Amino acid sequence: MKTQIVRTGLTLAGLQLVLACSPVEFRQIASESITRSVTPQPDLVITPEPQPSPPPILPVPVPPAPPAPVVTKGACADDSSTRLLSCMNCLVPLPPPLPPQFSKKGQALLDIMTASCQVKNKSDPTGYVPPSRAELLGRLNRLSPSLYPDTPMTALQISTVDSLLTNPKAVKDMFGGIFYSGVTPQTVAFETYFGIETIEARYTFCYASAANGTAEGISSTFNRFNSTPLHSKAWIDCQYGSDPSNCRENAAYQAGNVYRNQLRTSMNESINRPYIAPKPIPIAKCDWEKFEGLYDERADRQIQVWLASGYKIGGEVTASTPAQNMCAEIKAPVAGVTGKISMAAYRCQ
Repeated sequence: MKTQIVRTGLTLAGLQLVLACSPVEFRQIASESITRSVTPQPDLVITPEPQPSPPPILPVPVPPAPPAPVVTKGACADDSSTRLLSCMNCLVPLPPPLPPQFSKKGQALLDIMTASCQVKNKSDPTGYVPPSRAELLGRLNRLSPSLYPDTPMTALQISTVDSLLTNPKAVKDMFGGIFYSGVTPQTVAFETYFGIETIEARYTFCYASAANGTAEGISSTFNRFNSTPLHSKAWIDCQYGSDPSNCRENAAYQAGNVYRNQLRTSMNESINRPYIAPKPIPIAKCDWEKFEGLYDERADRQIQVWLASGYKIGGEVTASTPAQNMCAEIKAPVAGVTGKISMAAYRCQ
């Protein structure tokens, strides 16, 4: 019984003690205890865990654009010298060819006298120096088809002129002697074709040079200023006959005198109005264009444009082996060509 009373007293004392504690103070103590347990110390550094880097984002590859072709253009030279490809020049149409400077007869006389003046003989003046071809040309540059035209030739004239042009011995035989009379068939052929005696030709052309101190030669019967006619030996012999007033010149020498006057006129024109080669005048103006690059749809379009515009087109492909290079005319878009190509086109308007 006593023991029970003691236990009851202890229990009540414990309850009073518990009830005597303030609730606020408990909460404050609890709060301070929690704060002290989670607040880090000032010198403590917390390093975060490293995170893995995301994989890099690579750009989507874009194929490079093919290089643009090189397109050039220009005007064609009037002389057709503009080279577009190894197989193509820009061909500029020209008018019909102009008359030649010399007639065949005029060219033959110039060539024969160039050779014959080199032949020396005992009738030459002291210190004779043959004229150069340039000096002869200065007096004979207008032996043209209009002033000194070609004329029908006899068989003997043909053979005589051909031999003088090709055979040095024939030149020496005719122009190497002291006297040059028209008494042989060959000298007669020369006189009646060219309108001048062989001795007159020698004195007129060979002795007229700067080195000889004269520009007109020394012939008194044929020069630029007189009008002495050409006569055959038969006519001259007739003059010493009984009736010289009835002497008639033959047809060959009558024609020769026509050629003689033409030759004299040509000589005057050669000095007073020297020949100047006329410049051919093109009948059209031409222009060109060129395409250099890869053969693709752009090349096809360029060909179509050229064809529609009336251009003449060519193409050239250069291979690694020169023997495989190709260059040809193009008349339509090309099939089976890859890689680089050079194309050119021109038109004349």
